[in-house]
Amino acid sequence: MRKKLRFRKIHLRVSRAGALFIAFTLTTGVVAVNSGNNLLFILVAALLSLLSLSGILAYLNIHGLDVSLRAPGEVFAGRPVTVRLELTNRKGRLPSFLLTCEGDRGGEVITELRPNETMSLKVRTTFSRRGRQPLEEMVLTSEFPFGLVRRGGSFSPDSTCIVYPEPKPVTWEFVEEAEREGEDLSSPLAGVGGDYRGQRDYVPGDSLSRVQWKGWLRHRRLMTKEFESEGASPVVFSYASVPGPGREERLSQLSWLVKTAFRRGRAVGLVLPDRTFPPAAGTLHRTAVLTALALFGADDADAKNQPLLQ
Repeated sequence: MRKKLRFRKIHLRVSRAGALFIAFTLTTGVVAVNSGNNLLFILVAALLSLLSLSGILAYLNIHGLDVSLRAPGEVFAGRPVTVRLELTNRKGRLPSFLLTCEGDRGGEVITELRPNETMSLKVRTTFSRRGRQPLEEMVLTSEFPFGLVRRGGSFSPDSTCIVYPEPKPVTWEFVEEAEREGEDLSSPLAGVGGDYRGQRDYVPGDSLSRVQWKGWLRHRRLMTKEFESEGASPVVFSYASVPGPGREERLSQLSWLVKTAFRRGRAVGLVLPDRTFPPAAGTLHRTAVLTALALFGADDADAKNQPLLQ
């Protein structure tokens, strides 16, 4: 959601060139007062006017901006992630120049943002804990117009992000135990190449080689033959089976097991003290399982189906 950019704290940092400029202006002013030279007074007045003009232009440069955030698909605690920050210049005629947005791990620079134009910046940040966490404060600054002073401020995105537990590896004996439990608790998934599973109504896109043509002659309806999948057996990971020792350690180990199993193309089930996920595959199931680990023990556990960024 796009909103007006409001700074919570103003940032001013004089550059090396700015420090030399201020030192030269002060030195010239002292010499002008001691000598009474009118040309030096004019020079000091011009330098001060230039510094004032720099402040006015800098204010106009960072004024009138809207900001919105887009979080990445998956966020794990302790792992650097890239948050996409979108800036929109809503000033009627004036462009903005040299905009820099920084997180705790650096950022990028927009050279020019034209009126009514929207551009994005990639900001690196890290979350230290799992759960629904607020996005860290970010800093937007600019050296425009003369590079003498970097002006800007810090702002809070006022958004939250679902952070999954930090993955911590465990020994493979727990994977073997999960495979045995998965074979006992789950039924074979539909696929190709395995044993005959049964029939269902034909839907567009089914392979013609699996259409039961005799059904059309007998019942005037097309049926499709289904076979069991020959893929790897599903796995079921249990909160009680991982070594721990504490709750956060167990959740981190389960996060690693779940992430590894999905990467290997397995159907994954999860047994927590308060809920159970039967073995399944797919992006939605992966998100639901990892979100349950992220919000385990939290007051807002019922928000598991909420979007990542709010």
